[in-house]
Amino acid sequence: MTRQSDENERLLEANQTGSNYGSITRREDAGILKKTILCASLFTFFGIMWGHFSSQIPVTKENLGISDRHFGLLLLFDDLGAFIGQAIATRLPALLRSTLLTPLIGSCVVTAVGLSNLSRTPKQFGASTLASGILASFFDIAINIQIVTLGAITGRADAPFFHGLFSGGQLIGSGLGTLLTRLAVPFDLRVIGMMSTLAVIYLLHFPIVRVTGQIRIDEDENTASDETSHNTNDNQSTHRQTIRTQIIILAAVGFFSSICEGSLSEWAGIYLRQNLGTSFAVANSAAFAYSLGMTLARFVGTWAARRIGLKAVMLWGSLIAGVAMFVGLALNDQNAFLISLVFAAIGLANITPLSMAFLSSFDADKQAISVAKISLAQQIGFFGGPVVIGNVSGWVGLRLALTILPCSSLAIMAWTIPLDVSAR
Repeated sequence: MTRQSDENERLLEANQTGSNYGSITRREDAGILKKTILCASLFTFFGIMWGHFSSQIPVTKENLGISDRHFGLLLLFDDLGAFIGQAIATRLPALLRSTLLTPLIGSCVVTAVGLSNLSRTPKQFGASTLASGILASFFDIAINIQIVTLGAITGRADAPFFHGLFSGGQLIGSGLGTLLTRLAVPFDLRVIGMMSTLAVIYLLHFPIVRVTGQIRIDEDENTASDETSHNTNDNQSTHRQTIRTQIIILAAVGFFSSICEGSLSEWAGIYLRQNLGTSFAVANSAAFAYSLGMTLARFVGTWAARRIGLKAVMLWGSLIAGVAMFVGLALNDQNAFLISLVFAAIGLANITPLSMAFLSSFDADKQAISVAKISLAQQIGFFGGPVVIGNVSGWVGLRLALTILPCSSLAIMAWTIPLDVSAR
């Protein structure tokens, strides 16, 4: 085992035996800082990629020249890719451990997503979307495992901060996409330029990874030592069952939250363009408005969770999101819809990261497999939601199909109510 891995084990042991962040040595603190910077950078550029991709969706769909229903079916390849990516992630734990591969995977994700934007035929879009789904799924699980492990080491639930950087990246990416559209930069040129730049930036992360080393991940759930349970087998079994129940609840919450996130990312701009008759520039700004709300809310997510509690943030957030989406659709006005997007994003922003933050207090051995399970549920929702919206809109119209999203917010509330915070 490398010196860096030994250091990570000492940090995890210190946290699990009751040591707090302030007791970590200066050398170990420097190692945590380096890992934090690495995770922050990976999340930020991941967000820039998705923000730019989402801002260009209305143009991509128009270039394909297909119906909402057909487009929704093509997005099913994203869902299939998420399944495949999750299967790879859980069966190749050595890859999850190796942060050396993370920049390469990130570069491949950017390339696949860029090719999706550039597609001119449904077959091209389906193939590139499948590839991006596989790679993005694996990449998402890998970086979330790293921040959960950091939370276990430091004793802090900083997942909202990292997801805030992702949303900040989305804000930058969508803003750049909107700006380049307004400047009449050719579509292919702006997509290729962004894709190439981000791919190179991810490859430049290799020197950072070599400095920070890797974060230790235990892959086998069956070898977990349940130190928080009682010594008797019966109590250990009861505790494990409680943990499983909480994981199911968190997976369901993440699933419905991601339905809203994915659907708004994919369909908000199309709704503005098709249903409200806006220009491409206004339609592209939907991604910017959504990312703005996400960014604002996520940077105060940790503070809010400490003030009113993790569960309360999730409940109030789902309520705000549901009301905002319902009002935006009911008013059927472009300005009202853009404002509602901001508030919907504010409500949804901290549900996913706080679900991940919840896992930081699990035993280290359980974290990796738990992250993979919850990430899979989130990815199914994120990629599957747009598919459902597209197919339903083929029957009842896009505006009515989008009412699925306020209903999903109600489902988030229903699943959050039985969440037992004390089970942590």
